[in-house]
Amino acid sequence: MAPVPLVTRAGIESLLTQHRAALDKQPGQCLVLVHGRYEPGERTEFRLKPVEGKQGERAVRVTDQPSVLGIAAEWLDYQDTGADSGVLVVTTGVDPAELDWDLRGHALDTGLLRVDPVEILRFRFGANRLDPRVWQSGWLVQALLDAEPTGGWPRRGGVLTYDDALLALIGQRLGVDATALDLDRLLDWSRGTGPVRWGELDNVERDGISEWLVERLGPAAETVLTLVSAGRGRDALALGVVGTALADPSLPREALVSVGGLFPGIRSDAVEAFSSAVDGTLSRWITAAGPEESQTRHDVLAVLERADELAHQAGLGEALSGSTLLPSAWRARLRTLATALPDPKAASLALGELRRHRLADLLTDQKATATMAVRLARWLAAPDPGVPSVAAGVRRQVTEWGWVDYAVAVLWAGDAATDPVSAKAYHDLCEQAVARRAASDEEFSRRLASWVPHARAQLSEGALLIEDVLATVAAPLTGDAVPVVIVLDGMSASAAVQLGDELGRRPNWLEATPVGGTRLSAVSAFPSITRVSRPSLLCGKPVAGGQTTEKEGFAAFWKRHHKLARLFHENEVGGGAGQSLNPDLVAALAGDEVVGVVLNTIDDTLGPGREGDGTTWRLQDIRYLNTLLTQARSYGRPVVLTSDHGHVLERGRAAGPSLATGDYGARWRTGTAADGEVELRGPRVLEGDGKVVLPWREDLRYTQKRAGYHGGAALAEVSIPVLVLLPSVDALPDGWAGLASEQTTPSWWRDTPEPVTETTTSVPKPSRKKPKSVPDGPGLFDHLLTDTPEPAPAPPRSIGQEVVKSKIFGSQKAFVRRAPDVEVIAAVIDSLVEAGGKLSLAAIAATAGKAARNIDGFLATVQRLLNVESYPVFELIDGGRTVELNIELLRTQFQLGKP
Repeated sequence: MAPVPLVTRAGIESLLTQHRAALDKQPGQCLVLVHGRYEPGERTEFRLKPVEGKQGERAVRVTDQPSVLGIAAEWLDYQDTGADSGVLVVTTGVDPAELDWDLRGHALDTGLLRVDPVEILRFRFGANRLDPRVWQSGWLVQALLDAEPTGGWPRRGGVLTYDDALLALIGQRLGVDATALDLDRLLDWSRGTGPVRWGELDNVERDGISEWLVERLGPAAETVLTLVSAGRGRDALALGVVGTALADPSLPREALVSVGGLFPGIRSDAVEAFSSAVDGTLSRWITAAGPEESQTRHDVLAVLERADELAHQAGLGEALSGSTLLPSAWRARLRTLATALPDPKAASLALGELRRHRLADLLTDQKATATMAVRLARWLAAPDPGVPSVAAGVRRQVTEWGWVDYAVAVLWAGDAATDPVSAKAYHDLCEQAVARRAASDEEFSRRLASWVPHARAQLSEGALLIEDVLATVAAPLTGDAVPVVIVLDGMSASAAVQLGDELGRRPNWLEATPVGGTRLSAVSAFPSITRVSRPSLLCGKPVAGGQTTEKEGFAAFWKRHHKLARLFHENEVGGGAGQSLNPDLVAALAGDEVVGVVLNTIDDTLGPGREGDGTTWRLQDIRYLNTLLTQARSYGRPVVLTSDHGHVLERGRAAGPSLATGDYGARWRTGTAADGEVELRGPRVLEGDGKVVLPWREDLRYTQKRAGYHGGAALAEVSIPVLVLLPSVDALPDGWAGLASEQTTPSWWRDTPEPVTETTTSVPKPSRKKPKSVPDGPGLFDHLLTDTPEPAPAPPRSIGQEVVKSKIFGSQKAFVRRAPDVEVIAAVIDSLVEAGGKLSLAAIAATAGKAARNIDGFLATVQRLLNVESYPVFELIDGGRTVELNIELLRTQFQLGKP
């Protein structure tokens, strides 16, 4: 005898809905006999919703009766209840032949109704019909009926397809959005409640769902579900990391066997597909996590550390040392780099290997520290040029040694990994760098002692004095728009190179210089403190004083240059509620006045109790700076970004303050010079009646401990960086040139270092009087003084010159209206070739000059000229921030031949 099927409330509701027309013909009490046994625990009383346009709800009572007498008694009792329009549903397992005709006469359709699961399913989804594959899969029909959510299945209409049925079932059973289910989400599901939900399914349903997921997502899904079934779902991602070793052809056979042993009973192709999927998933997680703390970052590191544990347990630690995902392999690469630091070439190669590890995008602080170590190693390996003059010293401090100080500050803070091998190597490197910098400071102090007594604009030996910055740099910028002078009090060369590097990556500013190829540097007044150097800068003459002196002197200087000017100190910069800047400052920026602004953020970080601050600087770290730059650019104003003095940082190397008598500050005093100090005297010394003692050693101080100090004779305190930012190429003064970021970073800082060459170009002197005219051509007696030289052979053409002289380029140019001068195109090509094929937009603009005033239009024109037949010779990459020249394709397209 066949077992009596269980009937659920959903099945009863579907059956009654299916026979609703017959029910409506019996508006009074109605008996419905159903073959089956009512599911224990289901509600026995509920209400049947009306069909649209029909009578209202009907009360339903369900009872289970095993005999004919029970059915009859239940029906009689129900009639006595007085339920006028109620429906009594009796589930029973009696044979239909045993029912007498009196009972049948009261029953709907005069017989025993049977619940058809397929029909119930169709009604539950509101479908017109079912895909044959649905009703042919008996397990799926029953699973969908069992899994129906409390609110019912969404009404679909039309055909319930096999895929839609599986998506609905998987969404309900696995607790995921099945419509968006992919391998990434399946892997994520395996780490949460997935294993518990999967274990609650019977084997038939698990097999059915698994088969469909493998068909849809590929063999990798088979591995995930097998691991989940085996209770290893939470380790699925970690196992996938270890499994990536199967793709390594150099892996020893015994290691392959060990890896395979972690996936018992799973096909090798499924494991390989799964491991490849895990690799991709973790790569995307790493990208999404970013350098900041986040849950994704935590999850990635947890997975990878677990993978390391599993690899170690399987004896695979050595075999997987070349992994690009395992943390142990990352730490090994860090140690390799640390031990290679005495050999900069080997260290650079080790840095390349470190960057190829996937954790390099996540552990950015460790990567940055390692990068700084390699850069310092390169610098230490280069010859020491010494300090031949004060001008050379401050120039090198701003153009090169500021980068050294930046690297030392980062390296001094150490590595978060706290690996003892790396820590020891970094410590030794810092000590070598600090010792070499100290030697430069000592030599510089000796040059200062003989230079300061006589230093003035005409006798500065090529050095730019701080009191001449406005005349030499700011005054020539008074063209169509007058400049904004922003003084970042205390900005050292180390801070300036960081801020300048960030500005160089912004396409909306062009850095410029009157000295070809290098950033300007100036020498502070002495001692290098705020009340001496800042008024000297802002007044245009050596003078000491406070804010009143600075305001009056700034206005007086520009009055001599026939300009109105106004100076704002930091307490006057901020606006009120809802205003980022003081309305008076905004109005001044919108007008015709030269505007000066003093910002104290950097100097403020040098105060007591601020240890650890001020080692790295971004534009956003300096209050008001970004807003001021934006406002200045919106009005087309050039910006001079400079300082009044630099600073040295507290490194904890001094036992305490040194004894000072008489007048003194943190890094200056009166009296007689001792070891580590230098005596300076002369008209540019504005304290101590023109004579002070300044320490050149950075570990000497005369006051209590602070985060940093200034006032001494170290290069980091005395050297003043001067950055000139133009809103467009059109604002370039005559004789000035653009300065690209590639020109402001020393070669040892870059990944492909070249020997450092010293630039000896002098700083232009401020104009004092009109120069005399000099006749062109040779002098009358020149032929008597020198022999007539033989004409020098013409130098070979550069690649750029060859391109613009070619017939193909001429053909391209014929179809381009108003093409730039061929000399400009040749220069751009040559600069790209020299840089290895890639340059920033700022570098291209600096090379092209005013031809690139509309940089987007210029680049589009060059593409039309060089991209013959649309081949990608000249392209924008990196989100439009970098230009790339395919040099080999350039040679091929313009038939230049091999070099």
